[in-house]
Amino acid sequence: MKAFLTPLQGLAEFEQIKEKSKTNKGILQVSGCMESQKSHLMYGLSGIAPYRLILAEDERRAREIYEDYRFYDRKVYSYPAKDLLFFQADIHGNLLIRQRMKVIKALLEEKELTVVTSIDGCMDFLESLEKIKEILEDRNDEDSLTKIKTVIDAFFQKKEETMLSDLLPAQAIQIGVECSDWKEAIKASAQYLIKKGAINEHYVDAMIQNVMENGPYIVVAPGFALPHEALNAGASKVGMSLIRLKTPVPFGKEEMDPIEWVCCLSAINKETHLKAMFQLVNLFYNQSFRVKIKECKTGEEIYKIIEQFEYETR
Repeated sequence: MKAFLTPLQGLAEFEQIKEKSKTNKGILQVSGCMESQKSHLMYGLSGIAPYRLILAEDERRAREIYEDYRFYDRKVYSYPAKDLLFFQADIHGNLLIRQRMKVIKALLEEKELTVVTSIDGCMDFLESLEKIKEILEDRNDEDSLTKIKTVIDAFFQKKEETMLSDLLPAQAIQIGVECSDWKEAIKASAQYLIKKGAINEHYVDAMIQNVMENGPYIVVAPGFALPHEALNAGASKVGMSLIRLKTPVPFGKEEMDPIEWVCCLSAINKETHLKAMFQLVNLFYNQSFRVKIKECKTGEEIYKIIEQFEYETR
């Protein structure tokens, strides 16, 4: 891949940046670079230090940079941010843990590499690499993944008292909504929150785009989807809006399709929504709850059942 450096090495500006980087230990600002050239420039400057961190403004931009940078250098790793809405519920399984551990393992073993992440990816506390290395090197420890997960998600061990009935009032529950596909279902589930000023249209577009890029990860229980977006995607209030589709539609997760219930979630911080969200997901795994709400004719009836189950599980 050294051939990619040749066009840069002939530029006086590039050589000036390299020289400045040797003496400037603070922030070295580079301006006037086109988006399409940024990954090339960062690769060209990669020889300055053995370990490089590329920090993007959000997860979507981090993924774009990662894919572009891989064209120049295969020793690049993507360190994903936690999905602040779903991480502790482990709805994504161990995929996020494996991705993060791949980066940590590379930092421990390789002498040179580049890591791409977002600002969110740098916001949570992580135990020292030495601590994680001890777990990895203990060959007799069959529970190493669980221990590592405990280290990584320690940030999320806070108690939260906002209940599901607080975030999902009767007027936020609608029955018999007609939608032809999953995109329309997501849009329909968001309408109550839009009217209440909790989210905007950009938030809805971002939810759909996220599913198109990452698959139906929002399908979290049989027949139930929980669309959401990142904290900075356009939510101004915390809230939920639940709809029941007149005709269930597939979301692309065969073992849980078709989807009959869709709950749009808006979050403005890491904690307020968590307890309510976990309660709702757990309820949709409760066969008794599913049978009872299926018989309901109004949002008020569903709300009363939620209150009943909420009281019984306190």
